[in-house]
Amino acid sequence: MLSANQLYLFHTTGEYETEKMDGVFDPRIFEIAEAKLKFSFPQSVITRMTHRNEEADVSGFHVYTNGALEAFVVFNTSTSIKPKSVFKGALYTLLAEQNEYCANAVYSLFVNNGYSLGCNELDFLSLVEMTDKVKGMRSMVVSACKKAKVSVEIKVKNEMPKDVLPKPFKKKLASFLQVFPQCDLSRIPEHLLNEKQSIVKQVHISGECYVDMDNLKAELLMACDLSKAIYILDFESTNSMMPLYKNLKPYEQLAFQYSVHKLHNEKLTHHEFIELEKEPRLALAKQLIKDVGDHGVILAYNAGFERKIIKSLAELFPLLASKLMAIADRLYDLYPLFKKYYYHPSQRGSWSLKKVLPAVLGFNPYDQLEGTGNGEDASNIYQQVRAGLVTVEQAQQELLAYCCVDTYALYQLIEFVFEQQLVA
Repeated sequence: MLSANQLYLFHTTGEYETEKMDGVFDPRIFEIAEAKLKFSFPQSVITRMTHRNEEADVSGFHVYTNGALEAFVVFNTSTSIKPKSVFKGALYTLLAEQNEYCANAVYSLFVNNGYSLGCNELDFLSLVEMTDKVKGMRSMVVSACKKAKVSVEIKVKNEMPKDVLPKPFKKKLASFLQVFPQCDLSRIPEHLLNEKQSIVKQVHISGECYVDMDNLKAELLMACDLSKAIYILDFESTNSMMPLYKNLKPYEQLAFQYSVHKLHNEKLTHHEFIELEKEPRLALAKQLIKDVGDHGVILAYNAGFERKIIKSLAELFPLLASKLMAIADRLYDLYPLFKKYYYHPSQRGSWSLKKVLPAVLGFNPYDQLEGTGNGEDASNIYQQVRAGLVTVEQAQQELLAYCCVDTYALYQLIEFVFEQQLVA
């Protein structure tokens, strides 16, 4: 049995992945949802319902007025009504009717992205009717259920050429893979591939790593002056549907931790910040300014994330803005550098740090960690502390170890590029 989200993904892509709950779901969300519906339908009775058949299940609300079923309401975690939201509403209607429940209207209850903590909680959610849209989606839902029923075994997403070859695809390549989705990489015509895809193809055929060390080193040397300080930065953050503090929007990232390694004069030093109990942003911003100084390149992997965090802090704290923006301007991203000049077959089409590091280093530096081992884990354990499910001491121990490994591993990438030990 699939959830509504899985069924939609299966119908639109032919694949689905096991759903994972991000962090700890705040039970207040459903309390607010019910309160919103009672406010919107003051003369009605609101009940939560789940409808299911052999193929799928979906949960929502029934709105009864004067004893008659007036409307179905489905709750979506998105910040607008998207095709998947309409699909969910149509599925709810279909399964409800199979259970002999009929209503004339269908509504979507979704997150108001303009909500801020301190405002009326009822404004956290928006309620919009989508009856006509749902009617137009019914045939798609019926088809999706039939497709799921016919499929004796729905497989979790498997690795195929389209998963290994880097995107974007040319139209001709996309068409080819649609007709021959499981075609062996070696049989994909070369003229359909761009330069990067061709390299990836040859790496998987030969089993040998591709590395353009001369250009890798040359570009990094242009960014890093080994006679001056080099900083390596990584943030950990979380987000939640319901904002945790003022001046946060639903799902906006909240940075609560960072790790900084500093390489200077053949010495490697480490600084870190973490705050799990109080509003972290002002203290984090002030400490970051101290820890990275005024000069020297700041390396990060997927630096757009670090830049976005720093810019949001600058907007929030105008008195610190000039110093924070100067830090953002010093960021240099290692991700496009490795995507351009390095690829190992073990990466399986990905240049994420968790794929590149084991390929480059020959071992996985995260294997030594207990508990938190990736950014999703870090976000989840922060939420668990907030919910009282994990002690601050346990979370802090795991998070400090994980974030430190992130930045030290990036230092090891630098040593790999320069082909020398940089610390005396």
